[in-house]
Amino acid sequence: MNRMDALLQLGGYNDWSASIRSLANDFEYSSERVRSDFLNLYGGMGSLNDLLIYINGKISIDENEEFDKIRSELYDDLKWINNIL
Repeated sequence: MNRMDALLQLGGYNDWSASIRSLANDFEYSSERVRSDFLNLYGGMGSLNDLLIYINGKISIDENEEFDKIRSELYDDLKWINNIL
């Protein structure tokens, strides 16, 4: 989640970054709620899935590929954890 936070900051998504950082900080104390809240960020219009990273007004391919990989892996991991618990 920390790298996702950093990429969101780089792209100027300060509100998204703060949300991710807050969830990461709360994970140790309330992992079930955090998993649920985090998975909810993936649904609907304007969701985490819709974000693209721009740097200086240009889409940043490397950062977007990294962000997409992190976003997908984290989603898969959280869904897997929810399914086994």
